[in-house]
Amino acid sequence: MSQRKLIEKQPYNPSSISYGSIQSLYSHDDEKTKDKPQLLNGGLRDRPILSLIRIILVAATWWIFVAGFSCLCFLLMTRVMYGSDTTQPYFVLEYPGILHQPGLNIRCRNIIKDNEDVNFGCDSNQLSIRINKMFNWMPEPFTREDDPAVTANMKEDMKEMGMTSPVSDSLVYVTCNGRKQVDKENLQGMKMTSLPGFPIGGFPWLGKNESWLEPVTLDLGSTLVAKRKNNTQVYMECRAWAKNIQHKERVVDKKIPNGGGLAVLCFYGGKIYKIG
Repeated sequence: MSQRKLIEKQPYNPSSISYGSIQSLYSHDDEKTKDKPQLLNGGLRDRPILSLIRIILVAATWWIFVAGFSCLCFLLMTRVMYGSDTTQPYFVLEYPGILHQPGLNIRCRNIIKDNEDVNFGCDSNQLSIRINKMFNWMPEPFTREDDPAVTANMKEDMKEMGMTSPVSDSLVYVTCNGRKQVDKENLQGMKMTSLPGFPIGGFPWLGKNESWLEPVTLDLGSTLVAKRKNNTQVYMECRAWAKNIQHKERVVDKKIPNGGGLAVLCFYGGKIYKIG
């Protein structure tokens, strides 16, 4: 212990450090610096101009390839899904049983906005009903010679809508009613302000004419829900009628009935302000 204390008390003498030991320290530091990577303090400016051009060309080539491949996939998918002016979509030609019958699309008909079909901001009691466009589908309408038992449901729905005219051979009839009993009571008094269906002469859809078939229009201004100005929701179900449109109790996705359409009419102050 005494020797240790004597050593600690000895003053620092720079002359006691030999030249060899100092040189060994410097050589050791040089070896460490050699192992460290050389940093580019100037960033991209430390690279040659040809190296920068090469990097830019490689990056541009890669992104041009990615963009071109994405566009090609989009064009091919569009061709498969929607076809062209001369060919029908792939799934229509190869899988004709997927979409075997049309449905109905129910929208608000806002007369104030140039008869525009809208879903939001309705502020009207007018509805337009369009039939979905389908390739290669030709309706088989009911005729006067058909068995009355077959057309009984259609005639009953027509009677509830105030249509007493005889069945025409040239129309795909459309009827609408409430889904439940309370909805049927709320919709009592609705009137059809157009043809009660779609003319057969417009079928099949060929994929060219955008203004295909005029819609069936309904006026709900005289219904009980509009007169009472109740703020409520009314479920309205519409159906298209033809021999090759199958009406079953089965419901697709628990919302849209077979061969028809379902709309949730949101009334506020006696008018429809939104369709769900």
